[in-house]
Amino acid sequence: MNTRMAAWAVVVAVLTAAVLCPASARSQVSAGEQIASLDMGGTVPFAKITVPQASGVPATFSVANPGFLGGVQYIYQVTPKIGVGAGMYFSKYGNRDEHLPDTGTGPWDINSFSSKITGEVLGRYVFLPESKYYPYFIGGLGFNQVFYKTNLAGWDNWPAPPRTELTAIDSSFTSWAFSAGAGVETQIASSLIAGLEARWRYMGNHSFPTDWTSGRVQDTPYGPASEVTLAIRVGLKFKAGS
Repeated sequence: MNTRMAAWAVVVAVLTAAVLCPASARSQVSAGEQIASLDMGGTVPFAKITVPQASGVPATFSVANPGFLGGVQYIYQVTPKIGVGAGMYFSKYGNRDEHLPDTGTGPWDINSFSSKITGEVLGRYVFLPESKYYPYFIGGLGFNQVFYKTNLAGWDNWPAPPRTELTAIDSSFTSWAFSAGAGVETQIASSLIAGLEARWRYMGNHSFPTDWTSGRVQDTPYGPASEVTLAIRVGLKFKAGS
């Protein structure tokens, strides 16, 4: 199954369960509430670079494997259904190795390392705020700082031991960030909440000027990239003055 489809299947299942669950005797979400939470989970990136080849036909391949997501988030409930806030998140993607057959100087193995910091302002709409498990939609707009590094290892006779190692790209770029997703929360104590949230997040695109060992600097396009995240949320709920 496609990874994005699997992530959204989880969201649909969670929201369906939330809608079917019985309402609490009192509202679980009320105006004026504030929630400060910690997010921890996983991320599946969709990021590629395009590398020029001696044949004239560029090679395009993925540069990141699934990794870890961590973050902090603040939400203020303007009404029981409408909330606003902000979040800061860090994604560390799994390292990825790819074989690049022909840059003009022989075959190379490309080792990619990627991570990202995201800051967003958030908007949230809560369905059934009186339900024990209340589902919501959430969206964000802000910035990304994407970090990307590529090491090259070359061989005289593939796949003999490496003869050369060098860094082709070691840079970062800033891009617009936006996200959209859904989740479900529940109150597990008087001031403690827990939840599950899935989001699609835009990572941006960039072009790195790179010398792929040919002696000529060429643009290496990165992206447009995105990721799908699934995170467990634990947070404190409070009201000013209480």
